[in-house]
Amino acid sequence: MRVSNDMVQTKSNVQKNKNNKTKPANLLKKEYLESFEELKKSIKESQKT
Repeated sequence: MRVSNDMVQTKSNVQKNKNNKTKPANLLKKEYLESFEELKKSIKESQKT
């Protein structure tokens, strides 16, 4: 399974981007986990057919 790199930010990236008013790291993690769950669901669905 492949997850795109732009979904995963390193701590240094998050800290560097704080001045750019990006989302806090915990929000990024939450969104990442939600999209990961959706990805797993869609994989299961596609395997059923």
